[in-house]
Amino acid sequence: MELPPAENIEAVITNNLVLFRSTRELQDQNQKLLKIVRELGAKMEAEEQDYRTAMEKEQGEAVREAHEAMKTLAMQLETQQKSSEIKIQAYMKERDALKSLLARAERSSGASGAGADADAGINEYHEGPSGGAAPDMAREFAEMQNQFESYQTEMGMDSVRLRDEVIVAQREVGQLSAALAKANAKIDYLSGAF
Repeated sequence: MELPPAENIEAVITNNLVLFRSTRELQDQNQKLLKIVRELGAKMEAEEQDYRTAMEKEQGEAVREAHEAMKTLAMQLETQQKSSEIKIQAYMKERDALKSLLARAERSSGASGAGADADAGINEYHEGPSGGAAPDMAREFAEMQNQFESYQTEMGMDSVRLRDEVIVAQREVGQLSAALAKANAKIDYLSGAF
C-alpha cells in the first residue's frame, strides 16, 4: 500500500514512525531509531563534557585571578603599613628631638632669668652676656617647630590617605571574596547537576 506524500510534520511522523507494511519494516525502523538515539546520546554526553570542562576552566581562571588580586592587595596593604610605621617612627624621633630641644631651652631660660618668656630666655641664653657669639638657637628651634608642625600635618594627611586606601582595599577584597564564593557555588552546582 503506497502512502500519500506528507503535507505536514504530523503526516511525516505517521507515515515514517507509526505505519508499517510489515514486521520487517518495523524492525528496520526500530534499528534506525535506536542508532539515532545512541548517536544523540553520545553527542549530548560529549557536549556536556565539553561544557563542564569549559566551565571548570573558566571557574579555575576566575579563582586564580581572585587569588592573585587578593595577594596583590595584601602585599600593597603590607607595604603601606610598613611605610606608615616608618613615617610614624620618624615623626616620633623628630618629636623626641624637639622635646629635648625645648627642655634645654626651658632650662636655659630658667637659668638666665626668672619671669622672662621662653623666647626671650632662649635669645638671652644664645646671645650670652658677651652679646651674640653663640649660634641663634631660638631661630633653629622655631624652624624645627615649624618642621614638626608640617610633619604632623603631613602625617595626618598620610593617615587619612592610608585609611581610605585600606577601606578601598578591604572593599575590593570583599568583592573578590564574593566573586570567589559565587564561582565555587557555581562549580558545586554544576558538579552536582551532571
